[in-house]
Amino acid sequence: MRRIGVAGVALGLFVAACQIVAGIERVEKVGTGPGAADADGAVDPNKDSGVPDPCAHRAPPGPPDVDDDPTGDVGSFYLAIREFNLDVASAGDAGPPGYDLDGVCTCERKAGTAFDGKSSCNPRAGAAPVCDDPGGVDNASAKLLAPFGSVVPIDDAADVNKSISEGRRGILLQVNNYNGRANDKEITVGIILSAGIHDASGCGNGGVQQAPFPPGWCGRDKWTVDPTSVIGTAPNYVATRLATGYVRDYNLVVETRAAALLYFGSTTLEMGSPLATGRLVPLDVNLKPRDPGVPPTPAEKGLYRLDDGIFSGRIGARDLLAAVGTAKVPRSTGRLCNSPLFGTFKQGICEALDISKTKSFDFDPGSTCDAISTAAIFRAELASVGDKRLEPESPNECSPGPDGPLDAGPGGVTYICP
Repeated sequence: MRRIGVAGVALGLFVAACQIVAGIERVEKVGTGPGAADADGAVDPNKDSGVPDPCAHRAPPGPPDVDDDPTGDVGSFYLAIREFNLDVASAGDAGPPGYDLDGVCTCERKAGTAFDGKSSCNPRAGAAPVCDDPGGVDNASAKLLAPFGSVVPIDDAADVNKSISEGRRGILLQVNNYNGRANDKEITVGIILSAGIHDASGCGNGGVQQAPFPPGWCGRDKWTVDPTSVIGTAPNYVATRLATGYVRDYNLVVETRAAALLYFGSTTLEMGSPLATGRLVPLDVNLKPRDPGVPPTPAEKGLYRLDDGIFSGRIGARDLLAAVGTAKVPRSTGRLCNSPLFGTFKQGICEALDISKTKSFDFDPGSTCDAISTAAIFRAELASVGDKRLEPESPNECSPGPDGPLDAGPGGVTYICP
């Protein structure tokens, strides 16, 4: 059975890599609305009231009823994120992208509302609950970032897309155990950080004489892999941060309570209990969309791209403050922690905390809101992997650590909410 092969080996190696263990979690509960919170032990006083919950909890599609090919496996393949945007505009009446992460439509007071519309965590002292967007969508960062967009574009400060386009940094998704069809009850997805492209044998160097080389998005660009992100040797790496998911009508859904690491500025950003979705597009040998109703030929196995991606989760207050503080000020050589704008950012972040850093603490009576919910939109293209390469550290005066502003630092800068 294909479910035992790669997944079994990955699990054994994964446990061995204890320094970066992230865990593997099934996702049968995804798409159940308030039931997701119930499953964590929280008691919803309205669960058996007989009154329908008036809130349409926005969730991804649930697992498929059938598996189109239970023993099929197209083999492991890699997708490199081509564009990753945190600064997302409101999508009309639907509101910002994202999902109901905690199973409650916060601030909804109509009869039958799950948990009476109460916040899944205790607001910080003196703060009011942060209300959800329509459908209970947890994406407080969209409201937080909107006023700053014209002053400090967050995507420019994060430097993610520029780094990707120049081949300096990347984020890879490794897809395993996929049958290649519209419906698959269980797949495995890993997330891998990359220090860019240092192999000129791809298709995008465009005359660049030395690494890093920009990607050409032909599927042959060899992205290096962070050695802490994988076990094994190229191309048969096993990602150390894994989660199980499924595919329904080519819609991929994967969730884990383990944190995912993402690049932000000169540092990495940890996203707790992430939920990722996207639409897999089957490709032919020329990387053009092919008939999705026809099984892949041997030459087409593993040829896919991912469109309409949503990466949703929770970012801890200290992590976000540190990431923002170390980011570059656009059109400047300075860092945000030394900018007059940082105090405004910090106040906004601390007032916007709306959720617990991990799903395990949702509706825990003693849990205070210590994270901000967020969602990013992304798309990913077929990619290859090369050698392991550890990105050199590039600390600056705003980097958190013994000599930087973690609990307190130069000029009174601190990355802790009052």
